[in-house]
Amino acid sequence: MKKIFILTLFLAFTFSVFSQNLTGIQYSIGFGTGDMREYISPASFRGFTADYRYLPQPSVGVGLSIGWHLFYKELPDDTYDYRDLTFSGKQWRYSNHFPVLAVLDYFAMPERKISGFAGLGIGTMYSVRDLDMGVFSFQRHAWQFALKPELGVMVKFAKGFNFTLSASYLNGFKSGELPNQGFFTISTGFAIIH
Repeated sequence: MKKIFILTLFLAFTFSVFSQNLTGIQYSIGFGTGDMREYISPASFRGFTADYRYLPQPSVGVGLSIGWHLFYKELPDDTYDYRDLTFSGKQWRYSNHFPVLAVLDYFAMPERKISGFAGLGIGTMYSVRDLDMGVFSFQRHAWQFALKPELGVMVKFAKGFNFTLSASYLNGFKSGELPNQGFFTISTGFAIIH
């Protein structure tokens, strides 16, 4: 056990000294597709993503991405079917999504002031769908297998400080009580390479 601990410390020190790391945060706007769009059609202006990448080479990043995206819609009068019952009235609909993804990125021409990147995230997404109607509240939730392809650009402002703009599609596959939950995002934020 002691040998494993010492080896882990040595590897962590080696990675931090002889490689670069990228940390970033992005604000996201989401646009639902498929079942998500049927349930809540308006765009979501409530989303963010936090990223970490280990850069073994300047053009390759491996790491983790976590986020939160909230979709919301208020309906003045609508019906909702739950099992054998139908409820009618004013509705407040919410759909929360919490992705946790392992990510692989490729950075094209990282030495330039403006460079493009492409990435693929694979992992899980916890999705919660709520509907409130008067005194009634309904909730469906599931952990879903998730994929997230992404394309973007990175603009260098100062040494190690970058502005990012990207577009991605996050898809949580059918699981438990929920069908596929998919949405496009447009994100902007900052990334620091250290």
